[in-house]
Amino acid sequence: MKSNTETIDSIFRSRFTDFKRLTMRFGITEEDSEDFIQDTFVKVMAKDIPLATFDNPYAWLVKVLSNHSLTFLRKRKTGCEIDLEILPDNTEDKEIEEQTLSKLEEVLTEHRDDPRYQIIKLHYFDRKKFREISNILGMPLNTTISHHRRFKAQLKQDFIENTSF
Repeated sequence: MKSNTETIDSIFRSRFTDFKRLTMRFGITEEDSEDFIQDTFVKVMAKDIPLATFDNPYAWLVKVLSNHSLTFLRKRKTGCEIDLEILPDNTEDKEIEEQTLSKLEEVLTEHRDDPRYQIIKLHYFDRKKFREISNILGMPLNTTISHHRRFKAQLKQDFIENTSF
């Protein structure tokens, strides 16, 4: 019977290209992928979890790598990303882009008194998940998600109506 280290090493060597493809699907670059996979497997080996308890150690390692990839991407995200899908597709003209962002700030500011503004603020600027937002605001999760979706649509409509280039 193989030891944990031998089992992980054999899976690592035989399925490395599969692991590399998986991490690249998560958006990790090819250059970073190899180091990332090795780092993940070193962490797995350091924990010394008995692989004999799993029916399929390969499937378990794929899941660990997937979860580690997601965690990595969440930590890597920086800045605010408002996905209102209202910025022009071709923003080569810096002046138009600046005007668009300025107008977006105005529209958001106009809605500061709306209770749903807090949901947008917490989600996009403070990077909170909907479950956390619902706990903070004391409202049901589905209500929080509905308010977010509707308010985002309203902001988009207000932005389009108030913008002319």
